[in-house]
Amino acid sequence: PAIDPFKPFLAQLQSRHEARSSKDAEFVFIEDRLALAKKLMNEKTVSLNEADRRAEHASIEGKQLALENTRRKAKGEEPLKELAKALKQRCGTGGSLKDDVIEIQGDHVELLIAELVKKGFKAKKSGG
Repeated sequence: PAIDPFKPFLAQLQSRHEARSSKDAEFVFIEDRLALAKKLMNEKTVSLNEADRRAEHASIEGKQLALENTRRKAKGEEPLKELAKALKQRCGTGGSLKDDVIEIQGDHVELLIAELVKKGFKAKKSGG
């Protein structure tokens, strides 16, 4: 029979991996996103009612934003929706948040884009 030289270490490695990964914000985020994706892939029906579909889409976006904000908080970063809201209020501009990208309108666009990029965000001028 073949001898597995790693077998005596597997239990210890597994427990160390679980302890380390449960505290890693990025790892938890990826696991949670994967769980959400699997749940969505397992859904076999789609409502024919447009309002229901829009509500479901908004719910999914809300869950994705909540996952991203949980990750950001664990890393000591400001939640995206709150940051976008604060920037819009500060400058009195319009804007939106989609796919982890903050789009800002108005006269302060260049200043805000530079500030956001400095902080590690993806930011772009709306329409450009």
